[in-house]
Amino acid sequence: MRSFQTSWQSTYPWLVYSESEDGGFCKYCMLFATNTAAGVLVKSPLKNFNKATDILKQHHKKEYHIAATVKAENFIRIMQEPQKAISSIIDTQRSTQIEKNRKLLHSIISCIIYCGRQNIALRGHVESTAGEKNPGNFLALLKFRADAGDEVLVNHFNEASNRAKYTSPTIQNELISIIGEQLRESIVSEIPAEAPYFSLLADEVTDVANTEQLSLVIRFVDSDGNIHEDFLGFNSLQRITGEAIAQSILHTLPQWNLDIKNCWGQGYDGASNMASSRRGTQALIREKCPKAVYTHCRSHCLNLAIVHSCDQPLIRNMLGTFNEVSNFFKYSPKRNKLLIAVIEKESPEASKTTLHNLCRTRWVERREAHEVFFALFPSILRALEAMANERLFANQYGDTAWNWDTESRNKANSLLNAVSNFAFIITQVTTMKCLSILKPLSVKLQKREIDVYQAYNHIGDFKRDLQNIRGDIEKHCTDWYNMATTTARKADIAPSMPRVVGRQQHRSNVEAESPKEYYKRALTIPLLDHLISEMDSYFDPNNDAVMSSLLCVLPALLVSQEGNPVQAAIQYYADDLPSPQVADVELACWRRKWLSADQDLPNSAVQALAECDSDFYPNVHKLLRILCTLPITSAECERSFSTLRRLKTYLRATMTSERESGLALMNIHYNRQIDISATVDIFARKHPRRLLLADILAD
Repeated sequence: MRSFQTSWQSTYPWLVYSESEDGGFCKYCMLFATNTAAGVLVKSPLKNFNKATDILKQHHKKEYHIAATVKAENFIRIMQEPQKAISSIIDTQRSTQIEKNRKLLHSIISCIIYCGRQNIALRGHVESTAGEKNPGNFLALLKFRADAGDEVLVNHFNEASNRAKYTSPTIQNELISIIGEQLRESIVSEIPAEAPYFSLLADEVTDVANTEQLSLVIRFVDSDGNIHEDFLGFNSLQRITGEAIAQSILHTLPQWNLDIKNCWGQGYDGASNMASSRRGTQALIREKCPKAVYTHCRSHCLNLAIVHSCDQPLIRNMLGTFNEVSNFFKYSPKRNKLLIAVIEKESPEASKTTLHNLCRTRWVERREAHEVFFALFPSILRALEAMANERLFANQYGDTAWNWDTESRNKANSLLNAVSNFAFIITQVTTMKCLSILKPLSVKLQKREIDVYQAYNHIGDFKRDLQNIRGDIEKHCTDWYNMATTTARKADIAPSMPRVVGRQQHRSNVEAESPKEYYKRALTIPLLDHLISEMDSYFDPNNDAVMSSLLCVLPALLVSQEGNPVQAAIQYYADDLPSPQVADVELACWRRKWLSADQDLPNSAVQALAECDSDFYPNVHKLLRILCTLPITSAECERSFSTLRRLKTYLRATMTSERESGLALMNIHYNRQIDISATVDIFARKHPRRLLLADILAD
């Protein structure tokens, strides 16, 4: 008779021997098997040792035994390593999946930011990398990152279904909108909580989709006393009336955590819908915030001063001819090729070979166009002659005949007669010289950090320059006349002047003994006088009593005046000052500080603000902060238009306002840091389930 063999336990570790029952049992099934399990080794011991081998083999294969074994092994594992309990394992797997998905989002957002920073289109002909068509920059960049070793993207593209790629236009728009909000919040957060004041700059433009876009910019002073002018976004407009624009602004500012009651200034152009004192945008904004002083963009004022000054027959005729000649060559590749051939042969030292059109909006920017035209003037004449008289110049500017059509020959002959005129040359020289004087002022006024005091100082300097030229008119007129005659002599054009008649309405009709005297009286003197008069009209701070009073808080002006020249500003801003009742005493102390100071007086409001201790001079400090906050130009809005033209082209003319503003913010604020982890967190809060599932798009 056989007995229980211990070797069976080596083969079947679940087998145990019971001395009391004198038989074997399955310990796994005894503890973990279901109630349906019965038979030998479970309900009764194994005592038939002769057939034990067969019984053990059969039991080992039973389903209830296999299930009990799994449960037993899990129980042992949990008891030995409690940190690997099922709930802990699930939490660990979930954390791993979340981290994987966050890395995936990080890669996708990085590609969106790259495209936005560089102002390149994201979308292509198709939204897929599977086909042969161009998928667009965004998907191509993701594929490039995957090919370059981004394992998260590789696994995602290999495992995710077509509907779970996480690269759809909808997801793009949502992420772009989140990034735009981050940038906007970053800008607004720099406004000090103790002085949450700002100025509003706005301008509208029609984009390539024929939609009116309103660009919104704020100007403020940060905690360190630095002036900021930062673009915040575009608003699409249904209408461009003053009321529609004002409603758009009042609706948008609260969404950006900006209180209109903290608006101290407004800066727009001079269009009636913006500047009207009754129904203009500025008037409607002031109904909500009376302290929001309106400033007509100083760059626009300078432009208007030039436009009005150039409204003379000689200058109008010259500009019309100038435009016709530029367009004649610029918009015909064949004519432009002839001009280049003439320049290369006649003026090989010329650095420019292409004529520039006159800027339609910024007149001071026309200076460069005039300089190029003047430098190429002999070549322009020769090119027009070669077209008008093709037989006389056969094979001089090319190996083959040009074969100009009749229309081109007639037009070239007409333009040749128009520019082969001394009046055209002297007028162009005079206009070019005057514009060159005003060009630096235009550049200064468009700087972001310039303040009101600096602006008026620069304007005053240039007004004095014009007055000095006017005072020494003989010298300057002689120089300009000699420059014109030198150019005319190269083209065999003799100095001449129109005949004087008894009555003339369409041109200057002044008496003069020589061409030089005639153009001095008919052109140079009227142009300079008009410029000086228009500058005085547009740039007189005394036109605004509050502004002229506020400027006197600056040490350079305060120490030179008696009494309390800042009283008007103190009364106007009394509600915003810490203690207006003692502002006059404080101002007297501020004046004595600079009268006895050994250092140079501050030459800007920013420098004065840096020198003003807010504990000693709280009212003065607040007035200086107001002065720094007031706008000068709306040039920052126009800079955003340049971004809009690159962003919205005829190939991608349709996009949502949020996408448009988000991409523009990324490009304009190129150096401003974007916290991608924060972007992921915001997205996760909006979609809390997406980052917790194995499939990132599962819902």
